[in-house]
Amino acid sequence: MRVVDVSAIFVSVILLFSVVALTGCLDDEVSLDPEIDMTVQDAEIKEYDARNRAPKDDHVFLYIQVRMENLDVGSDFYPVARHFELETDKRYSRSYHDEIGFPSKIAGGESDTFRISFEIQEDETGMILRYRPDWSQEDPLEADVPPHLL
Repeated sequence: MRVVDVSAIFVSVILLFSVVALTGCLDDEVSLDPEIDMTVQDAEIKEYDARNRAPKDDHVFLYIQVRMENLDVGSDFYPVARHFELETDKRYSRSYHDEIGFPSKIAGGESDTFRISFEIQEDETGMILRYRPDWSQEDPLEADVPPHLL
């Protein structure tokens, strides 16, 4: 009687499907360092997030409307919400509660507008939104959050 290791067959099938799926994704060129333009279009302070939760004491939610454009016509760009950070006069704030309309992909030559939120102290000033397509990238994209928008 021959014993068949079912787990080995299962792993082989999963690997085969993964390779097939990945091969399908490789039809579209994906640039690891795309040329992206980022602008802050609007900003709004709210005392509650989209789920009606209040921030910590002495904090507010800052919703920033961002426009990103993929200037690299030949490839797609896949933005990652956690790669955004907000620099203020005091600290970096990377507390995300809501990403509204956040795109999964921005095709080459296209743009998209979405909102991202941060929980910040009420008296924060001098805010700069930063995005690093890759954490190892030394020079992130930067856009000022103009005080007149708040």
